[in-house]
Amino acid sequence: MRDFDKLWDFNHPDETERKFKSLLVEVQHPAELDYKAELLTQIARTLGLQKKFAKAHEVLNQVESDLTNTVPRTQIRYLLERGRVFNSSARQEEALPLFVEA
Repeated sequence: MRDFDKLWDFNHPDETERKFKSLLVEVQHPAELDYKAELLTQIARTLGLQKKFAKAHEVLNQVESDLTNTVPRTQIRYLLERGRVFNSSARQEEALPLFVEA
């Protein structure tokens, strides 16, 4: 499995987004559902850092539809990133329960 965490550049989330999206096209096998879902959460994080909050939520909505079929780590990443998007978009009241659940 490719370790996308090493590709993070928090100073350049737009570049990180491009790197992550290039990895996403490589994910074809259904057995890679967790990897794909986690990668999508990180794409959402890059979008949030770019203040593209609506797009970040759209990406997280894709993840949410598959959450029942994923491992706890994937679910935690989803909760953290959804919370971060809410928090960064000045919706802290919606963020807090997600952080607590994570």
